[in-house]
Amino acid sequence: MKVVLQITTGSSSGRRISVQAGEIVRFGNSNSADFSVEDDRQMAAVQFALECSADHCLIRDLKSGVPTTINDQSLADTAILAAGDVIQAGETSFLAEVEGAVTEPLGDEVEEEANEITLAFSAAELCDLAELEDEPRAFLLPGHSPFAFFELLVEKSQLLDAIRFLAVWLAPWQAIHWALTCVRELSSAELAKGEHDVLLAVSKWLEEPTEEHRRGAMKMAETTEFESAAGWVAGAAFWSGGSIAPPDLPEVPPDASLVAKAVTTSLLMLATQGDPEKINQSYAEIAKRGRSLVAGKGDQ
Repeated sequence: MKVVLQITTGSSSGRRISVQAGEIVRFGNSNSADFSVEDDRQMAAVQFALECSADHCLIRDLKSGVPTTINDQSLADTAILAAGDVIQAGETSFLAEVEGAVTEPLGDEVEEEANEITLAFSAAELCDLAELEDEPRAFLLPGHSPFAFFELLVEKSQLLDAIRFLAVWLAPWQAIHWALTCVRELSSAELAKGEHDVLLAVSKWLEEPTEEHRRGAMKMAETTEFESAAGWVAGAAFWSGGSIAPPDLPEVPPDASLVAKAVTTSLLMLATQGDPEKINQSYAEIAKRGRSLVAGKGDQ
C-alpha cells in the first residue's frame, strides 16, 4: 500500500511525502525527523510517525508533549490511517491520501505489533543529542527507557547531565517553559526589573508564539548581553524556529540544537549563582521540576 500526506496549511502548504509499505517515517520540525516542517515553531522536534505495511498504515504519537490530532480527535497512541483523514501537528495540517487502507479497528495481532514499535528517541539517541560524556553514559543499559535513564542520572548525582538530557528530550516549548519557571521561582536573589521584562517577553511568546513576539524575545535577550539566566531563556525562544536572519534578508533557520543548549546554559547560570555550597541543591530542585514534565513517560 501507499500513503501520501499533503500539507494544507502554512508556508509549507503543498509539500507532499509518500510513504510506501515497509517504511517508517518520523515527522517533526527538526533535522532529527525524517520529514521536517522547519517553519512550524509549535510542532515538536519529532512528533508523530507513520509505519506502513502491506495492508495498513499506522500513525503513532511519539509522546513529545505536543498533541497530535486526527480529524480533531486527540491521538493517544496509535491509529490506522484512512483516506481523507486530517492530521494536525503544531500549526501544520496534513491531508492523507491512502491506497489500500484498512479502516477497521486494530486486531490483536496488529495491536501487539504496534506496541512493540519504539519510534521516539531512545535514551542512547538522547545521550548523543545532549553530548553526554563517558561517565554518565556508563550508567546506560540497553533496556533503559529515557525516563529510567533520567531517574538513574539523578540517583547517581549526575544532576547537570540529567538536566542536559532532559533539555533535549522535552519539546522546545516545554524546555523553555521549564527554564522560565525555574528562573522566576528559584533565583537566589531578587530579579532586577530588566530581568522581569525579559521573562515577560518569553511569557508573551509562549502564550502567543507570533513572529513579533519571537523577535521581541531576542531584543530583550540582547539587552542582557547574555550575562543572565533570563537572557538565555529569551534566546531559546528566538532560536525555537523561524529565521535567525534580519526580517529583510533571506531566511536562515536556527540549528536544531540551539534551544536545548540555551536552556541548559540558563539553568547552569541559575544554579551557580549565590552560595557555591548550594549548587547541587539547586541542580536537584531544577531536575525535580523538570521531572514533573516527564513523569508520565516512565514506560517510554
